[in-house]
Amino acid sequence: MARARGFSFLEAVVAAALVLVVLGLLIPAVTKVRAAAARARCVSHLKQLGTGLLAYHDTRGHFPAGGSAAPDLAAATPTARLAGGWSWAYVLLPHLGHDRLYRDADPEAVRRGAVDVYLCPARRTAADPSGLAKLDYAANGAADPERPTGVIAPTGVPPLRLSDLAGGTGGVVVFAGKRLNLAALGTSRDDDDSFATAGWGADYEVYRTAAVPPAPDVTEPGNLEPRAGFGSSHPGVFCAGFADGSVRPLRYTIDPDVWERACLRSGAPTPPSPNDN
Repeated sequence: MARARGFSFLEAVVAAALVLVVLGLLIPAVTKVRAAAARARCVSHLKQLGTGLLAYHDTRGHFPAGGSAAPDLAAATPTARLAGGWSWAYVLLPHLGHDRLYRDADPEAVRRGAVDVYLCPARRTAADPSGLAKLDYAANGAADPERPTGVIAPTGVPPLRLSDLAGGTGGVVVFAGKRLNLAALGTSRDDDDSFATAGWGADYEVYRTAAVPPAPDVTEPGNLEPRAGFGSSHPGVFCAGFADGSVRPLRYTIDPDVWERACLRSGAPTPPSPNDN
């Protein structure tokens, strides 16, 4: 009976090389598929935010207040929290299917209540080690950081209505991804508080400005400084939601003038697209 012949050394080397070639082809393809899936989920999250925003507007007749610089952390009712300067992200909870969290009488439970739609899947999906629920999307507060010229205004400033958007709704940004430091998630000044009580201030935690061009996330250990601009962990693009409820991925290389106009209440004459760069 003939003995089965094993692989020769040369055959083993060739087989190993073929495996490496196949892996070299598969890994980039898998990476692209995962990136596309994360981007699709991010678009879905922003669409839900847009739907919630428009539902709030239908109910109240105006956009929600953005929050105050020093929110009342002890407020135990929705009425007290609205008066106490809790953020737009708290205000939208009942319009995103989180009415129970919105009405929870324990402020700390609300601050720790995870809301999946507020997290960018390209950046994180798990709870923050601090226990505080985070926010990966920011309101368009201004094209000029010194004046509230955006769609969402801080608490105390008269809120806008859809009819105030003189150029229509399709070219006006309401929400977009935030640029963050991946090496300081949960500890940098723009990511160290809960979505509900982050406050509208110089830490840019609940809003961003178009005065700083959008850019991808950074990795800078030890740097806790806030970033004022929009961005994301998505390769090549960040996602933006508009006042008509639409969402579009936009390149980081978008013309700064086009982006700034889109972040003004008057809006861009032509809605920004992925081809604006």
